Amino acid sequence: MNNYTIQEISQKFDLPASTLRYYEEIGLLTCVERNNNNQRIYNDFHIGQLTAINCFKRTGMPIAKIQEFFALSKNMEENIDDILALLYEHESSIQRQLAKMQDDLAHIQHKVRHYRGIKEAIIKKEPWPLWEDFEEPVKLSNCDFLQIFDSVFEIFPMILYVNLSQNTYLMLKQNNFLAGSVPNSGCFDDLIDYGLENIHKNYQQNFINCFSRENLLKAFAQGKTDVYAELYQKGHDNKYQWVSTHVIRTQNQDDDVCHICLNRILDGISEKDGGIHR
Repeated sequence: MNNYTIQEISQKFDLPASTLRYYEEIGLLTCVERNNNNQRIYNDFHIGQLTAINCFKRTGMPIAKIQEFFALSKNMEENIDDILALLYEHESSIQRQLAKMQDDLAHIQHKVRHYRGIKEAIIKKEPWPLWEDFEEPVKLSNCDFLQIFDSVFEIFPMILYVNLSQNTYLMLKQNNFLAGSVPNSGCFDDLIDYGLENIHKNYQQNFINCFSRENLLKAFAQGKTDVYAELYQKGHDNKYQWVSTHVIRTQNQDDDVCHICLNRILDGISEKDGGIHR
């Protein structure tokens, strides 16, 4: 393990020595030893602590919260849920900050376009343009988009983006949705094989007819824009439940055949009602 003086640490993190001493006083920097001359000696452990502290500070976490994080981290096994809750809360805060910054950036970019137009008008001795002349087509703000996505994800706890041409998928899935675990991305054919294992045997053929890569490509080639089915699928308690799967074809700039797949659990349907697809 490497050792460092307070001057070296101060230079490395661009922090005054007084700040390092303050962090030690309030318990953010721990186990700082001293040499024979009573000078502080830091090591790689402190490098890790300071890297985390700086990250938290840059992203707006208050000192009190940083202290709480390090205090909880002293007993990881007992406090892991509290640690995750603290990190989840801060992650959401950062996402909100980023969304707001994106909106502010869009406003600044609008101003740049406007004032460039004014400059050109001054040079050409023409009337100054209006603010509205440089408005882009109406777009959802990042905050609005996140709110809409959260609402959709609440209703459809598993959402897939599939590139059938490339035989790939990306998945967003709530942890409590259906049984087992599956990679968040990978080969679409493998995903179908995995899904088939969890479909009741009476509905496996219907599942393949609707959602195999070969049959989806064929359906889209025939002009279909969506495929829908209700299937009997295994849940967390190994009991079967009805799940709706709705595939909707989407545009792709590379002319690949792609779709979005929305999945949710259906209530109030018994097995005797049978699977429905259209």
